[in-house]
Amino acid sequence: MKRIILVFLTTLFYSSLIAQNHQLTGAVTDKQGNPIPFASIFKANTNLGTSANSEGLFKLSLPTGEHQLIASAVGFKPTTVQIMLNRNDSVIIQLEEENYALQEVVIGNNEDPAYAMIRKAIKKRSFYLKQSGPYTANVYIKGLQRLLKAPKKFLE
Repeated sequence: MKRIILVFLTTLFYSSLIAQNHQLTGAVTDKQGNPIPFASIFKANTNLGTSANSEGLFKLSLPTGEHQLIASAVGFKPTTVQIMLNRNDSVIIQLEEENYALQEVVIGNNEDPAYAMIRKAIKKRSFYLKQSGPYTANVYIKGLQRLLKAPKKFLE
């Protein structure tokens, strides 16, 4: 009997915890309203988060109350949004494009940089040869040879 009451109270406790969380649904778009696929959405200073799907839509389970969400995606500035979650609400988060200015890149002088290192190593060849004596080792190698498809006269 005590076991049944314990199971009942435990079930009631967990169901009340689950009931406190609400499903926040939303979309991540750019300023023109185009969806941003695979954007990251997470609650600030926590490990609660999710990713948007290929249409920019997401779902996140959060408890009732005020939350600060951060949305980010490659090529867009991260955006922070304050929301008040009372029930299963929906939100649209708009991200602003971020422009990157890259510096001019000069590609080589028509020679592989490895060639310069090889030339330096060749110049110091005699120095490195004098660093140690020749390497010698005594080696015993056992091998087995078989002759296949030889003439009969050769095998006699």
